[in-house]
Amino acid sequence: AGRSQVQIDRFTSRYAEQLLTYRANNIARTELMTAANRGHYESIRQMIELGRMTGATKRWFTVPDDRRCEWCAPMHNQTVPFDAMFT
Repeated sequence: AGRSQVQIDRFTSRYAEQLLTYRANNIARTELMTAANRGHYESIRQMIELGRMTGATKRWFTVPDDRRCEWCAPMHNQTVPFDAMFT
């Protein structure tokens, strides 16, 4: 109320740009972490395959807050052999 169409258009345009930037940064962070985790996993897998590492394990870690999903919570701190699946 009390705003001109020009002001409303300028405000909504800036807001849309902010949302787009936020989403782009969120996607970039997610993809970066996925690539880093896959690289780490692959390096360990190759070390095991070459016989340079034995007994490797992996651990599921979640942050104990209200965003933790019902499937992830029971796996918190579960440790399994490197090539096994979490249950």
